[in-house]
Amino acid sequence: MCKLNLPMMNMGDTNSETITAGNPIRNATPDRNPKIAVLAAGFCRIWTFRLGLKGGGALIRMIQRLFPGIQRFNLNYPELGCCNISFLDFFWIRQVTLGVGEEKALLENISSLVGTSPVVWDVGANSGYLAAEILLRLKPARLDLFEPNSAHRQTLESLAALDSRVRVHMIGLSDRSGNRILHIPRDEDGGSTCASLETSVVAGCNSLNYEEITLECGDDLVATGVAPPPDLLIIDVEGHEAEVVKGLETTIRIARPLIALEHLFISDATLERILPEGYQLFTVCDKTCQLIEGISRQRGHNTLMIPTGETVLQNI
Repeated sequence: MCKLNLPMMNMGDTNSETITAGNPIRNATPDRNPKIAVLAAGFCRIWTFRLGLKGGGALIRMIQRLFPGIQRFNLNYPELGCCNISFLDFFWIRQVTLGVGEEKALLENISSLVGTSPVVWDVGANSGYLAAEILLRLKPARLDLFEPNSAHRQTLESLAALDSRVRVHMIGLSDRSGNRILHIPRDEDGGSTCASLETSVVAGCNSLNYEEITLECGDDLVATGVAPPPDLLIIDVEGHEAEVVKGLETTIRIARPLIALEHLFISDATLERILPEGYQLFTVCDKTCQLIEGISRQRGHNTLMIPTGETVLQNI
């Protein structure tokens, strides 16, 4: 994962800065960040690493309420360029302040299992934090991002502007086309990172925003040439995973992609039901990064479905 080295800075210095993923902070023109944003990120690292305290993300959010101008942030990936991210999003806050993402174990496994120059679908691309790591690690031939939440449009389009391999589709995938209401928890309840079509997933949230979104079947997108069949299919749609898989039944049967999905909001029975014929199911251990045959919720929140008979499966 990208490491973030944040040096101590002179509080009197008023120049704007850019955070560089993998390199120390450096001056940048024209991609500049307010000094207060850089100081906030640096303070959060001191709070977390040097003092060993929790709540760094909460500190960032508190500072944002005082300085609304730092709600967008320019994060520079040397291999890609400068991506304009949301500094309101939990996962990007974690990337900027700590230099680590949420899906280290998943990324390490798919990096070793998928072939060279894969076609990748990221369904439920969210704010794009995983997409950036996919570009850096997998060097895909093409990366299709599917995300219906319009709050993420600016960041995803910023990523697409950096790399011609990226295609952004501001739609959701399901087992049928049409329109549905997306339930979006407000900032104090976790922000737009956990938006869901399923009311059961957001039942415990105090307040919600709503957005009518467009849904399409993945099979239809392949059949009409909107997107090529994936070699790697990543699904993280907060409880709607089964419908996404059903809408891609033909594509999965023919293309036999490696499938990675989050299983936090679907049952064991659902996981077993949607496992395609000729696939084997593994849990990705969050702590050790190992693949565990079968479902082990205590050890990981992601499932890998791997085609049987594949060389990658024989090497596990």
